[in-house]
Amino acid sequence: MPGHDQTPLIQEQFMLPRGRILLVDENESDLKYFTTQLCRTGYSVGGVVNYREAKGCLRQGHIDFAIVTQGSPAFETQPLVELVLARNRRPPVVVLARTWR
Repeated sequence: MPGHDQTPLIQEQFMLPRGRILLVDENESDLKYFTTQLCRTGYSVGGVVNYREAKGCLRQGHIDFAIVTQGSPAFETQPLVELVLARNRRPPVVVLARTWR
């Protein structure tokens, strides 16, 4: 059988990028965790902690998907979603909400 004596190929070695995600989370430890997990599955991730950084990330290029967490009441979720959609109405935007007590 051809290739029978060869080491099996690991699927991750040939994983192509799946797209560029803008991930916005004001909690830096969550941001780092989710950025790492998404990168491991083949996504290119621009992880930022606030509206200003997200705006800069959007200026640098297009995105295929946006994930925005709504943490504290001071977080600018609505303007951020509007900014993403104003640049390109095509990418899906997911808003994750947290409850603050």
